[in-house]
Amino acid sequence: MVNALFPNAFVTRRGFTAIELLVVIGIAVTLIGMSVPAMLQARAHARVTSAGEAIMQVASAARLRALTAAPETNKRYGVRVDFDATTGLSTATLTYGATPATDLNDASGTKPLLQTKLTRNLVLKQSGTAISTIGWLYEPRTGLVIDSANEGAALIDVLDLVLSSADQRIAVALGVYKCGLVHQESL
Repeated sequence: MVNALFPNAFVTRRGFTAIELLVVIGIAVTLIGMSVPAMLQARAHARVTSAGEAIMQVASAARLRALTAAPETNKRYGVRVDFDATTGLSTATLTYGATPATDLNDASGTKPLLQTKLTRNLVLKQSGTAISTIGWLYEPRTGLVIDSANEGAALIDVLDLVLSSADQRIAVALGVYKCGLVHQESL
């Protein structure tokens, strides 16, 4: 179009051309394509980390209850972590009622006080071997960790566990120490 006042000048158009719109859409698609894998990996890392934190919270609750428990009782507070490989479901349970002579991994005689469902498709390993259930007990008034599978009620120096995603790409180390504290660290 020609301007009436200035016959040699063109009137500027409003809006974008199709080429400009295609370039902007192409840049947006490229940026989204680069960010989706990173977001999926961050989401998987968050799932494994949140499961480790849930185990830590259940362990902290069990230790706190053990610290305030009456020393006369032979019953112990404990933590049991169960992983079902067929369904992919896993739980962390705060239990009460186990004695040092009973196996906490066998849930008979114990009463679940708190049960937390963990995220799906996790693998728990101890010494490099995948396990389906693990548990430990806390000594009343001291909060020291007792091996629930050992009939002699031996104190545990360090219980090293590795919690990982099903594809083994993302892993978190959980350490249960003799003093009863649980520590989590990304691998």
